[in-house]
Amino acid sequence: MSKREERLFRSQTTRNANHIFSRDEAVQYILEPDGELSDLEIEDEEGLDHEEDDNDLDWNPPVDPSLEYNVDEDDLPLSSLTHVHIVNRSASPPPYPLVASVISDPSTSGTATPFQSSSSREFRWRKQNFESPDVTWKSSLPPPPPEIPTPIEYFKQMFDDDMVERILFQSNLYVMQKEGVQLKVTNKEMGQDRLKTLRRFFHAYDNHPAVPKGQDGYDSLFKLRPVIDGLQANLTKIPAEERQSIDEQMVPFKGKLRFKQYLKDKPHSWGIKIFSRAGASGIIYDFEVYTGKASVPVTELGQGAEVVLRLAVEIPRNKNFKLFFDNYYTSIPLIRELLLHGIHSAGTVRKNRLKGCNIEADDLLKKKGRGSFDYRVETNSGILVTKWFDNKSVCIASSFVGAEPSDNCKRWDRTSKKYVDVLRPLCIAEYNKFMGGVDLSDMLIELPKLAKPKPYNSVCYDGIQHWPEAVADKKRCRLCSAYARIQCFKCHVSLCLVKNRNCFKIFHTQ
Repeated sequence: MSKREERLFRSQTTRNANHIFSRDEAVQYILEPDGELSDLEIEDEEGLDHEEDDNDLDWNPPVDPSLEYNVDEDDLPLSSLTHVHIVNRSASPPPYPLVASVISDPSTSGTATPFQSSSSREFRWRKQNFESPDVTWKSSLPPPPPEIPTPIEYFKQMFDDDMVERILFQSNLYVMQKEGVQLKVTNKEMGQDRLKTLRRFFHAYDNHPAVPKGQDGYDSLFKLRPVIDGLQANLTKIPAEERQSIDEQMVPFKGKLRFKQYLKDKPHSWGIKIFSRAGASGIIYDFEVYTGKASVPVTELGQGAEVVLRLAVEIPRNKNFKLFFDNYYTSIPLIRELLLHGIHSAGTVRKNRLKGCNIEADDLLKKKGRGSFDYRVETNSGILVTKWFDNKSVCIASSFVGAEPSDNCKRWDRTSKKYVDVLRPLCIAEYNKFMGGVDLSDMLIELPKLAKPKPYNSVCYDGIQHWPEAVADKKRCRLCSAYARIQCFKCHVSLCLVKNRNCFKIFHTQ
């Protein structure tokens, strides 16, 4: 901050040192119209009523009752049904109902029945031809935009104005409670002289109404819960692809944290684990932060299955979306549960989750040779389990894709030291092709860190801090390709700035 601002800050701190502002006093103080407060436009005074009540924990943006939606109920995602109450996925235990409770309502489906038990006696396995259902995708994606949005436009889609305004209010409120002075941060400022102050008082949630640690309903992420909820809501607005996958992601972090995780197979082994649902293109559609076993309740469907059901709540039902996951999540009851909603799924499955399925043993498949496979069909639901032997056996359960038609794939043979053709079931090929959406997202996240910064129009023409600076090595000018020893401090591009050529000015002039 500037010297004048620092002196004023210290004087106000000293003057108010003997008075600790209560929450109501702080709210009233920062909302006084003194002409210097941030550009908060308050339309609903009830939204600023910060009395300590139950509504403080479940903050949601207001819903416009005047909007009308003329759509069929089958077009709506599960979360839009009136009898599904979704509030806070971080609560312990989460207040979400299972999908089974949705299908038990006769108003949602005329044929679906609720899940009763995961006992293997419910499933009857036979070796018979798999009759693939009609899996034609009944949804669509909008056409691509005429122009590729800039990074700042993408950012604003996820981090919208409502989230910014809430952080502004909470930051101003926090500094009043903490120091007794006004921070007066606005939604248009990001000065370097105030960066340390803004980072110090950055706040997204009021500490006072939070549930204390150790009590029921405590949220380990309550300080960031409005930001997380806002991101989740904005991600679900993205038009969804036909084929999606659920897997873990890691946010790199090596500091002290109670729910820090270690996953050896991830690019960043240490960090915060996130369960994510992504499309085959790598776009994330929903996520859930893992804060410990208490955040994922264990039910008859299993812990992994509960994660899938919560992340699949926003997938439109009866539109033949396809969902892929690995053996941590996969179980036959889970696939049947999703199938009852018209959501097809496939995933590798552990052998101890196939009780009662008399599929051929590994030794028999090994004798038949590499590429051999066997399958069984569950007669009631039509779910297929395929065991394929490559270097070792792998089982895949699916509700929409079978073993035929099979094809050949190239696999490395240790004996002959070369690639050989190995017979591969169709379900294996489908799984390998569309399971990697979350991993692709991880790769795309890493790419900007390695790429050379590229200036965009929204940056080049903003007229802020575009200063010429001298560099030791001469490089080609971005406009005329002549050698230049000047580059833009902000855009990081080389530009001519000599007597006869002022490419620096032309480049920054629209």
